[in-house]
Amino acid sequence: MALSAEWRSRGESDAILIVNVEDNTVREALAIDPAVLSRFLTDMGELSAWRGGEAVDGANRDPAAWGDLIIARAATGEVITMDPERYWDGIYAWFRSRGVDYDTPIQRAGGKRVESDHGDLPTRFGRGMIELPLDNTAPPT
Repeated sequence: MALSAEWRSRGESDAILIVNVEDNTVREALAIDPAVLSRFLTDMGELSAWRGGEAVDGANRDPAAWGDLIIARAATGEVITMDPERYWDGIYAWFRSRGVDYDTPIQRAGGKRVESDHGDLPTRFGRGMIELPLDNTAPPT
């Protein structure tokens, strides 16, 4: 079965959908958090292994029911389609506004490890740890 992955948004809630390409139906749906979105944007791995916690039944089998399409990717990672404005708005909302980027779980500024008020973001040093520049300035919040 050929699969693709989609990032969709319906206002206040975003989801990653695993879609059966053959009949355009949602197979799995995952509520977005920074870790899920980072995985979608970087190394999706095998799409058939993705498991979601969102109910997929009835009208929710139609990808459009999950909101506006931000970006769709083939199982190979190739971008199928993308709304650039919504994509960059989403990147800002989910990552840059928190002082991180989608492919960098910590700030790399040649600094030191310190506790962060970004406690819900997973990082290489564990939850709540980021690297700050040597001048000890905090990332923008």
